[in-house]
Amino acid sequence: MINLLRMDFYRLLKGKMLMIGICIMVAMIAFMTGMAVFVESEAAAQLIADGTLTVTTQNTSSSDVTDSNSSQTAITGSDQIKYMNASFFAGGSTSIVLCILATLFIVTEFECGFAKNVFSIRFNRGAYFASKVIVVFVLTIALMLFSIALSLLGATICGFDLVASPFSEWVQWFCLGTLVLFAYELILIAMVLITRNKVIAIIAAVLLSFGIIGNFLTMLITQLMPGSEIYKGILFTSFMAVGNGETGIEALGLTVILTVGLAYALVFGIAGFIALKKRDVY
Repeated sequence: MINLLRMDFYRLLKGKMLMIGICIMVAMIAFMTGMAVFVESEAAAQLIADGTLTVTTQNTSSSDVTDSNSSQTAITGSDQIKYMNASFFAGGSTSIVLCILATLFIVTEFECGFAKNVFSIRFNRGAYFASKVIVVFVLTIALMLFSIALSLLGATICGFDLVASPFSEWVQWFCLGTLVLFAYELILIAMVLITRNKVIAIIAAVLLSFGIIGNFLTMLITQLMPGSEIYKGILFTSFMAVGNGETGIEALGLTVILTVGLAYALVFGIAGFIALKKRDVY
């Protein structure tokens, strides 16, 4: 498996796919930072005072503000984790780039014939699958760290007065964020291995990373079973709870997020492995 890992990391680092993904992430974070600068500007404050602009923050629901200084509450005084959430969850740059990268990384294995060549020399399929999972997991951690560093650097350059989040909160948020994003990636990997269809896989990656499927399922459960707590079993619910930082994690429950995240990762990891074992590679 060591040889497979070396080949996988080499192809990932030398290929264009990772660099394109990083460039997209940088562009999206730059755009969101620019939007944050605008929200903090006097022009935005005047629009809010005139009632033509509504600001939604992590702490309050959407509301019209009449005080010209109220826009400062959108960013200034927020803690670092709350500032980071826009970069990570449901349409954030990290979730989008990671989901699409994980999907394309597996799809290209079959499109370029690499998987067929690997199996032709009798590599164990279990080792092959494990190497892909390890590479995706390492990629998730690396890009999350990169996104955190880039977002906070942008905030510092723009002069945002962010409150430092406690180290324990950073560790909890990072671990849970890695878990839910990795579970999403395993869902997509399983879909690739089951369908072997690039178009379906990319569409699924976009729908999942933007939260479209999760929002639809949540709405469906709310309409058909009002008052039911089944929605807590949807990975999207844990995804968004982590996206709301300490408040969201406490509201849903750390145990629920861990259980749901691990369950999805395990189930779809097994499903992907079975699909790889059962289907021929051609």
